Amino acid sequence: MKPVLDIISKHEYFYKNIMASNLKSLFFYGFSFSEVDSPYIEKILKSITTSKPIIYINKMSFEAGIYYLKHVCAKLGLNAVFYKISDPQFTIQVQHPDD
Repeated sequence: MKPVLDIISKHEYFYKNIMASNLKSLFFYGFSFSEVDSPYIEKILKSITTSKPIIYINKMSFEAGIYYLKHVCAKLGLNAVFYKISDPQFTIQVQHPDD
């Protein structure tokens, strides 16, 4: 069995940084949304300080992820908006800080 609580505890600074950053959007890429992922995902979602996060899920895990994330967000009182990363209206414009 994976020592999940020890791993989360060891990386508590990561979750504190999420809280401090006023994070409004999350990207879930590469998660299987299986039982082993749930403690990490719940800890991340509990660390969000906004009540209406925008959550992007890659298309490969969208079906499994959307059901699970909606359930967890409802439990935590988050009114999240969900997008599939492959949606046509989804575009990311990345600009290098030096540009």
